[in-house]
Amino acid sequence: MLGVASGVGTRLKKRYPQLILWHCLNHRLELSVGDAISEVDGVFHIQTLFDKIYTVYSRSPKRQRELEEVASELNIVLMKVGKVFTVRWVASSHRAVKALMTDYKAIHDHFQQLSTSAKKDKTTYYGIADKLSTAEFAEDLLLLRDCLSELAELSLNLQTRSLDYTSANNHIKWSISALNKIKENIQSNKYAIGDDETMKGVTFHRSSTRTGYKSFNHLQFIQSLIDNMAKRLVDTKYERSLKDLDIFVPNRWSEPDQEVPWFEGEERLLALCERFNFPQTGAKAAFREFCHDPIHPPDLIRNMINGLQKTIPISSAEAERGFSIMNLILTPLRNCLLIVNLSSLMFISMNGPPTHIWDSQQSVTKWLSKHRDANDTSSQARDSWRFGSSSSVFRKKIM
Repeated sequence: MLGVASGVGTRLKKRYPQLILWHCLNHRLELSVGDAISEVDGVFHIQTLFDKIYTVYSRSPKRQRELEEVASELNIVLMKVGKVFTVRWVASSHRAVKALMTDYKAIHDHFQQLSTSAKKDKTTYYGIADKLSTAEFAEDLLLLRDCLSELAELSLNLQTRSLDYTSANNHIKWSISALNKIKENIQSNKYAIGDDETMKGVTFHRSSTRTGYKSFNHLQFIQSLIDNMAKRLVDTKYERSLKDLDIFVPNRWSEPDQEVPWFEGEERLLALCERFNFPQTGAKAAFREFCHDPIHPPDLIRNMINGLQKTIPISSAEAERGFSIMNLILTPLRNCLLIVNLSSLMFISMNGPPTHIWDSQQSVTKWLSKHRDANDTSSQARDSWRFGSSSSVFRKKIM
């Protein structure tokens, strides 16, 4: 899609030179996290442990019931533990880490019980319980909790429909600054856990470097995250054009910039007009009015601001939600749905009211009265009098 040599974007760019090729910031964030994971040795171990815990409870309802019993004895409200660093967005990994932190005592005790009472896989259960009680794993988990919390917040902010580039750039810089502060906490040993220290009701111990849980380098991981986010999220290709957008943000003006006329700002305004095909007639006069009274911008400036915000979509989250809804509706058991029906169901899911406030009685009654029971002409025909009698009975039941 975005190949440098023969991608769709490159071919469109050759035909339309003014076209802006913009990679979704949410996907860039995921790629930066993936780069950090591949660069730092040892992250794979915590990812594998999450996968094992997820597999045990997702494939065995019996184990899930046993965990619920242990949690009820400990007065813990369970959260579902998922996988981390998969193809899903970073907010999903944060939910998985948060769930494990919440269920930590219950999961640890349950695996300890399974290591002695289970008929098979006792060694596997013992290994998981032992790793959950190691100080190295707890330190890794605490660091991931703070890092993924910040990255998940950034991911959700970048999915905002009304977000423009200037605001998105601010959120990115704030998140990088937050990661730098987490790095300072690492250097001050905030995440260090000693022998026989207790957290979440579990007593920890240091593991053997050969046979136990192997941690990763915290400083290297956080620095890799910062470097990859700065490399992928800060776009230098359109830096000049995007920086010119600051002329519409009064709180970024310096003292001399507030004087009218502001010649440098007018030059940047004309450059934006040429780049995005806005009319230059009257642009200078409107910009001077805007500099004089930023609270009440002229219509020309307001239209330019709205147009520029809509020209560069920061994220493709809207399209991704549509794909997710389509995958939920068009399953292998429903592969006979027509495109028009699939489109209607997707429209209802994305734009319709929540199911708990939707009154279906009127729609079902209308559907029955018009005999819209199937689109397949090869299905078995029904007598109208039989359908009419059954529909009237059904109508009485729902009323």
